[in-house]
Amino acid sequence: MRRICGYVPQDVSADGDLTSYENVLISAKLYGMPPKERKQRIQEVLNFLELTDRENDMVNTFFGRHDAASGNRPGAGQPAESAFSR
Repeated sequence: MRRICGYVPQDVSADGDLTSYENVLISAKLYGMPPKERKQRIQEVLNFLELTDRENDMVNTFFGRHDAASGNRPGAGQPAESAFSR
């Protein structure tokens, strides 16, 4: 889809109405990661972000609005593409 429509987000952000796993899954799909690699790489990303114990929790339960908006969270400043490129 990203290649077809040229999707380029202005800011890397998380959808608060999805779980942390679902948010990372969307990024993996947008970056064209093959389905066979996704599960392992998603677990690596969640581990890097120290969110393995919260992979099934809705993201909107993680932070107060100020923290999420200001980037005061694990992995802030880490470009999404670096999580999925080798």
